[in-house]
Amino acid sequence: MRKKSWHITVGLILAIGLSACFSVKPSTSRSGGNRIQTFYVGDEGMQYFIKPMTFKSCDKEGGEILLDFTFRIKTDMNVSDSATFNFSIFHDKVLKNADRLEISAGDALLSFSHLDLMYTEFDKGKYKSRYSGKADLMKLRELFRTEDWKLTYFEGDIRPEFCPTGKARKTIRAANDRVFALFDE
Repeated sequence: MRKKSWHITVGLILAIGLSACFSVKPSTSRSGGNRIQTFYVGDEGMQYFIKPMTFKSCDKEGGEILLDFTFRIKTDMNVSDSATFNFSIFHDKVLKNADRLEISAGDALLSFSHLDLMYTEFDKGKYKSRYSGKADLMKLRELFRTEDWKLTYFEGDIRPEFCPTGKARKTIRAANDRVFALFDE
């Protein structure tokens, strides 16, 4: 009888201990509703993930871009800080040889020519190409000061332009007000 209760006790302790190990997740919070996730990453400060924002074709030709950003800030933004951005472009044509992506907002302009193609697939009646790149965080901060963004994708003679949806504008505004404003001097 004692052996059986001892085995049950040991089994319960192991089950509780293992379940606690597998349920540990980094601490997260939401800034800007569900548009931005914030993670505490210890000595490296805070990590911010701006969830994908939708940009539709400005000229109603069709196609769209989904764009997201991830970056870390310890206490202040430094000149050497960068953000990782990812974007998916949905188009009638296969676009897998990007020359560059430009993002303009007011007087700010960022041009990215070092884009890494992650994959291309056919998805929901369109070709989807997923790219990744790095952005200077200080310059990115300037973009977020206004929500009037325009994205231009360049590949050969193809140059579709994309404008933010209402939700994308809200996300840009939330990132400016609740994340980047924390680091203004």
